Amino acid sequence: MIGATIARRGTFLRAALLFALLVSPLTVRTEAQNTLPATELTPGAFLRYSGGIPLDRPPYPDAWDENPLAYPYAPAESVFLPPPPPPPPVAEAGPSTTPGRMGLFAPPGNIGRTVRVLLQEETPSLLVNTRGGADLQWRGPRGRAQRGASLAGAVRVERKSGRFVVSLVGGASVAGGDAVALRIAPLDPSVPLELNGKTYRGALEFHPQGSGFVCINVVPLEEYLRGVVPLEMGRHEESRLEALKAQAVAARTYSVKRVLSRTNELFDLYASVQDQVYGGAAAEHAMSDRAIRETAGILLLYGDSLALTYYHSTCGGKTASRHEVWGGAPVPYLISAPDTDATGNAWCRASRYMAWTQEWDVDALTAIVRKNLSDAGVRGAPSFRSLKSVEVRSRFADGRVNLLDIQTDRGTITVRGDKTRWALRPTPGTGRILESDRFDVDMRGDRIVVKGNGFGHGVGMCQMGALGRAQAGQSFAQILAAYYPGTDLARLQP
Repeated sequence: MIGATIARRGTFLRAALLFALLVSPLTVRTEAQNTLPATELTPGAFLRYSGGIPLDRPPYPDAWDENPLAYPYAPAESVFLPPPPPPPPVAEAGPSTTPGRMGLFAPPGNIGRTVRVLLQEETPSLLVNTRGGADLQWRGPRGRAQRGASLAGAVRVERKSGRFVVSLVGGASVAGGDAVALRIAPLDPSVPLELNGKTYRGALEFHPQGSGFVCINVVPLEEYLRGVVPLEMGRHEESRLEALKAQAVAARTYSVKRVLSRTNELFDLYASVQDQVYGGAAAEHAMSDRAIRETAGILLLYGDSLALTYYHSTCGGKTASRHEVWGGAPVPYLISAPDTDATGNAWCRASRYMAWTQEWDVDALTAIVRKNLSDAGVRGAPSFRSLKSVEVRSRFADGRVNLLDIQTDRGTITVRGDKTRWALRPTPGTGRILESDRFDVDMRGDRIVVKGNGFGHGVGMCQMGALGRAQAGQSFAQILAAYYPGTDLARLQP
């Protein structure tokens, strides 16, 4: 039976190769044969026979080929064996605390089941390791998708003179012709692709930008969350599982909302604090994986719309109102509220950011303020040489700074709300901003001392507070209800 199957596949491939000589070519050459005439081969001849039908990209990029080899794995014509079953999870699921009755949320089409994450901004070259083998596809300017030879080992992707080139390190070089995009997907999903030393599940797409290209990770939503939750909330033991579940629901809801708002864009999410920190497969952790499994598909809704599930590290005992931090109309479930237990102690009291201090001399802070006024939202400020004073003019009801006046030798500059964190950056060159906008300022001769509490913008879920609530026995549903009051849980429709 096996021999007959192999014989049929051999006949199939020979027929495909014969057909390959008659349709649009892709140049394939090895480094040792650069001076010899190129051999013309059709990409489809290597793995499947397309019958001359273009492999058009569906509306959402789960795969360019409507019958991809890798995600989901193994259509009937694959010549590769399916991967072995994944190993059992390290952390076994305990009794479910998921509410029994939930509604459904059904976005159009397949939107929201897959996310597109920007991994690399414009670059001329990237190295990809395809340890488990990979499927190569590329798309021409008219949207026609084609499949090339399977890849294995280290592969370099480059863009030279407006053309994509994929080179097997130490082996063959494939010129991409007029390809406007490339896609590399693992043949065995249990062996993720490696990019810049990090492993990523799903496929990698390469799209032109400027003289180079960008790299985007196209990955199932639940797999993406495995690389987000441990980095956004940290790695924790079972006593804090319900907080990890709350984080998973918040991150999932944020992701789907971003996907729905960027359907006409090249990617959905940044892999940094611009959206959510994403570390790929290397960031995964057994307890976070369990939290994601036990809340699979669960989202947070307000009415019939996805909620705004902002979160931050440490609120300091009171959350912030979204409209006060970023402007706009008040959001009913994102209004400042105390975040304390029955004894009046902050749920986030274990955080090291419950109290912090930053200090500068006047000259150092003058340089910092001058450099960061644009990032702090200040436009048209006069050029100045020195600071005279820094004073809080007004505060919001939760104690966070509303207006901060910076007196200079050329007049007063006013910075508003959360933007004060950019104006008063700590050590230059670190990329850090001030811990929070709940602080007091003290002028001590030529020193300026700022003392405050909390870490982050303060809107939505306090992550350290969620951890404290989980250790006190609260479920993820109770935690989410505390930080997003009036919202409801729902499942993403399969």
